Formats: sequence, C-alpha cells, structure tokens
Amino acid sequence: MPENIKVKELYRGTGGAIGQNASITTDYIDMRRLRLDGNFALHMISVGGTITVTVLVCSTSKGTFIAPDTPITVINAGAAGSFFAAFTPPVAAFMKLKFTETNVAAVTAMDAWLNYQ
Repeated sequence: MPENIKVKELYRGTGGAIGQNASITTDYIDMRRLRLDGNFALHMISVGGTITVTVLVCSTSKGTFIAPDTPITVINAGAAGSFFAAFTPPVAAFMKLKFTETNVAAVTAMDAWLNYQ
C-alpha cells in the first residue's frame, strides 16, 4: 500500500500587501524539530507587481536574521500569478521568508503558504 503524503503548514500569510519597492518578512519559523531531509515548498499567489522571495536565518528567535553566505532565492521576480516553488533551506535553528516587491507597482497583494513534508 502506498504511503500517504502528509503536509504540515509552517506559515500562512493571506491578504498581505507590499508597498512599491518595499519588503515584508514573516514571523520566525522554528526549524529545530524538523527533519533535515524534509521537503519545503512555497505556494504564492500575487496580484500586481513583481515579488522576489528569499530566505533569512538566525541561531536564535530574537536575533538578527540574515541571508546565508550562499543566498537562497525561493522565487525570483515572480510576476502576478500563482507560483509553487520547492527549496532546501540551510541548517539553521530559525528561518524567515522575506517578500520583496521589485517592480514599480503601487501595492502588490499576495497570499503565501509554506508547507513541509
């Protein structure tokens, strides 16, 4: 009998708005109890401008989150539409996703879901 796919939602941001050439960042995601060989996928729907999604990491939940030495871009310049991108985050205790509007749209609306298996 085949194994069922079990997905855990790590983040859900709905109805988010990003100003022109601005960024928003998720709350921290605790990675300490997730398998290192797990699968991560971001599903994003955006209306308006162009969004780039990058990974930020930190060793503590209240520290300064930075891009890893080898930056991880989950979605690069995604124009309005629906995207589903699988990625591998670096080994870090905590992670955030940074959504940056990189076009000249006045406001970009978006919904995003980060899933883990």
